[in-house]
Amino acid sequence: LANYRQQSQNLEEVVEAMKTASRAAAQSQNPPHPASKWIEIQRINTVSDLITWLSLGLTERTADSNWIATFTISVERILNIAPRRSEHIACSAGNPVLSAGEMTIDGQYRITEISNQSTGFCPEPESWQIVESTLNQIGLQHPGEFTNPMIFRCCPNCNECNIVKDAWYVCMICGAKLPEKWNFT
Repeated sequence: LANYRQQSQNLEEVVEAMKTASRAAAQSQNPPHPASKWIEIQRINTVSDLITWLSLGLTERTADSNWIATFTISVERILNIAPRRSEHIACSAGNPVLSAGEMTIDGQYRITEISNQSTGFCPEPESWQIVESTLNQIGLQHPGEFTNPMIFRCCPNCNECNIVKDAWYVCMICGAKLPEKWNFT
């Protein structure tokens, strides 16, 4: 009888918690996403960690069977990866980063392409040194530089994020001159 009462009490607590969660979701402007939409962020400490994560099939593959993943390097110099097209802010769990971008990984688990493409963090190409150091510590082979480096600037006139191409420091939205130095805060 005591066991039955305990199970009944536990069940009542679960039901009450579900009601509370349901009310919170109904009142929220942004209700929780279904589990099928959650992204899997993986901390990569070793090549084996990367192989294990890739074997789960969470990220897309290219026509030539390479994997593409979103990455961030935390302030603790930890590599986190998530499926391609994941937001970098989500990949960092909302924490500050030293660099961010996308990487392509071949069937030998070598990084063949890597960029600092992240409009969430807008890292400078100079952040490569931190990326390189982190990848070397893990033991991942890489191309030795960002294969597609990007320069980001915030327009001082309209506050839009711009990607600078061919040293053209002009806002694509309002035409204002963009600063030559990184200006995101």
